[in-house]
Amino acid sequence: MDVSTEQRRLLKLKVGLMRCRAEALYELSSFERSLIFFYRCARARPDMAVEFRKGLKKAKNAICKWGWLWGFA
Repeated sequence: MDVSTEQRRLLKLKVGLMRCRAEALYELSSFERSLIFFYRCARARPDMAVEFRKGLKKAKNAICKWGWLWGFA
């Protein structure tokens, strides 16, 4: 296995872990931090940006929906 193959494998693993963390933060109602991790995933893997856009939209909608309750809107 050459270095570039190993780097791609590690990047996929890292992005997968970041996505799991983003989803977990979303479920814990930490929408802003979830949004940050979805952005990081989309930036790290532009080829999978379509999948991450769903998470971005979900987190943004939750922030807009719950912002009034927390006094942000």
